[in-house]
Amino acid sequence: MLAVLRDRYQRTALGSARQRFYGKDYLLTAVLIETGARIAEAVAIERRDLISHATGDELHHAILLRGSKSDAAERAVQIPNWLSEELQLYARRFQLFGRLFISRSQRPINTRTFCKRLADFCEGLQLSCRVTPHVLRYRFILNLITQGKSALDVMTRAGHTDVQMTVYYFNQVRRLMPWIQVNGDIALLESRKKFWQGCRREE
Repeated sequence: MLAVLRDRYQRTALGSARQRFYGKDYLLTAVLIETGARIAEAVAIERRDLISHATGDELHHAILLRGSKSDAAERAVQIPNWLSEELQLYARRFQLFGRLFISRSQRPINTRTFCKRLADFCEGLQLSCRVTPHVLRYRFILNLITQGKSALDVMTRAGHTDVQMTVYYFNQVRRLMPWIQVNGDIALLESRKKFWQGCRREE
């Protein structure tokens, strides 16, 4: 899917309005895949949110995700070099200094419109399952868990402010993928959830 979107973007006349439109579809989808961002967070990305940090000889790239449900959910998520370069090139090519993903009328993207366009595009490719921004987020979180990331790490990277959501994803893996050994600190999160619930009941 992403390869087709990228090919369509690169084959279009350089700097044209159509290339900008296709680039938006390609790069927004790539951001959703690589960061697990909520669609509202992804469409709110600004050029200043593209972060580079040098550690010795290594250069790391990340996106600061804003537009979250709360300030506590704002986070920086590391992205591969190729995506950072593509986003920077897109911003320079179309002289974008604020939001990277805007409509032709210079307004923020309507998330429902993008979701429908993505679904229609995937249907045209005759994919076996329906693709939505939430499906891409779900995939990102499951990948973190199957890679052995800790529950606290998953909670932070996914921007969960409610521990119950993180517990839900871990339980999905334990229930449907018994061959995957999940990181054991999920018990810590579950105990914290019970403690917080107890505190709320006492208030």
